[in-house]
Amino acid sequence: MNVSDDQWVNKDFSASVSKLNGMEADKLNIYSQWGYLRGDVNHMELRVDTGKYCIDVQLTRKKNVLYNGATGLIDFGSVLSYEYAFPDMKMEGTFTFDGKKYLIKNATAWFDRQWGKMTTIPYCLCGICIPIKPGDALLRQPVNRSIS
Repeated sequence: MNVSDDQWVNKDFSASVSKLNGMEADKLNIYSQWGYLRGDVNHMELRVDTGKYCIDVQLTRKKNVLYNGATGLIDFGSVLSYEYAFPDMKMEGTFTFDGKKYLIKNATAWFDRQWGKMTTIPYCLCGICIPIKPGDALLRQPVNRSIS
């Protein structure tokens, strides 16, 4: 990662909007030359393959939606933004790192989506947090070993 304008930016995985890199406005479909995140409020698919690592997981919502401030509205003064999260998604699939494939089973992920307009430019941020604790099997054991 490199620091640019006081923000952390992984420049190895930054790309301009194009036919290969973008998102759809009316549904959850974010795509790039490395993979995609698509689905709906109940089920999502995440696949990213960078050549060095690959994650291919299914995410299923287990609980209700968590809205920022109970309404989803974030008031930045003259700019409004909206946010919701699924803090307890079931995650299953595989993670491949340096040619070793790891099975992910009965794991938990957090999905967060924020959108709005900063000045005159619309934006949408999506994030998926996949917690890995020090000593997790994911850090040590290849396939046939579940990450729970």
